[in-house]
Amino acid sequence: MFRICICLSLSFAAALSAAEDADARSAREVRTLFGDFNRAWERRDMKFVNAYFAHDSDMLLFFERRQLTGWSKVETLYKNMFANAGGAKVRSTVSNVTVKARGDMAWLAANFRLEVTHPDGKATVDEGRQTVVYERRGGRWIVVHRHTSFQAPPGPQQPVPLHTEPGPLWDKLK
Repeated sequence: MFRICICLSLSFAAALSAAEDADARSAREVRTLFGDFNRAWERRDMKFVNAYFAHDSDMLLFFERRQLTGWSKVETLYKNMFANAGGAKVRSTVSNVTVKARGDMAWLAANFRLEVTHPDGKATVDEGRQTVVYERRGGRWIVVHRHTSFQAPPGPQQPVPLHTEPGPLWDKLK
């Protein structure tokens, strides 16, 4: 009986170790994919973005003042952002990246800094935070939810309505 208990304990420990190794490998894969996404964003690579996100009708993306449900709205948002960037040089850097994975689900949280230099030399810098939820489907990781929030500017804040369409990000405040 004692030998059976030891064998079962060792088998359980080995299975747990294998699962932890698989989760650590998954976390590394997601971290790499996230870096690939940031470089694709800098290039405004819509083909990469298209493969990065789930094309589900209930896929949810929070982006600044947007709450977009469904791939078609998310796709329109990215197409608009890329078109509005024109010939600008975009640089995206991240810090404080945390990635966790359990089975076929993974999540990533990070701070970001987005630097945009326009052809006329004018530059803008935005900083914020993001959380991304991934699901492994068909052997590859895709984004099923993303939440991006920019750092609030200094000074008093004004209430801003929630938008559910991928139109202009900075509507005039009333």
